[in-house]
Amino acid sequence: MARPRTPLLSRRAIVETALAIVDADGLDGLSMRGLARRMGVEAGSLYHHIASREQLLDEVIALINEEVDLEPLAAYDRWQDGLAAFARSYHRAFAAHPEMVAVAMRRPIQTPTALTLYEREFALLLEAGWDPARASAIAASLDHLVLGSALETFAAGFDRPPGQYAEEHPVLARLLAESDQETLPTRSFELGLEAFIRGLGEPG
Repeated sequence: MARPRTPLLSRRAIVETALAIVDADGLDGLSMRGLARRMGVEAGSLYHHIASREQLLDEVIALINEEVDLEPLAAYDRWQDGLAAFARSYHRAFAAHPEMVAVAMRRPIQTPTALTLYEREFALLLEAGWDPARASAIAASLDHLVLGSALETFAAGFDRPPGQYAEEHPVLARLLAESDQETLPTRSFELGLEAFIRGLGEPG
């Protein structure tokens, strides 16, 4: 049987390729025409599967959400442990694709994967005894912690070697020189998460 001249497309393959482009070239590097070229097809072929670039971005966010492990939300005896484990998985998923974090923060929550994520998170919080108003505030605050820390690390803001700060900012230079910058993003997220969970206390 002769092979088809045009590569076979699927919605998932399109979305996975789009995410790879964003990871490599940034959000500005993603266009329907460039995506089609990367996949070896004409741009019109993509529109049989994805209606627009906006829909494509929603699908990319949904793909990242698939990387979030929701099992901890129902697997722990203590709601705090389940929420913390969920938050760590949520953070890992988006920290691996930082270019998409700001996009996710600006877009409506409407894909099935995102809605399922919040459904399960809210179920945990309500079952723990939080009232709906408090549960929604907790979920929103956790989003700020997870996505904000995935967007940009603290250390990334200092773009010079520590010694170059020493003359005018000796305390800053010492801090940068004596702290492990490679593990700082993880350590800072864990510190924030620990403080957040502890600060919530117990329902009622």
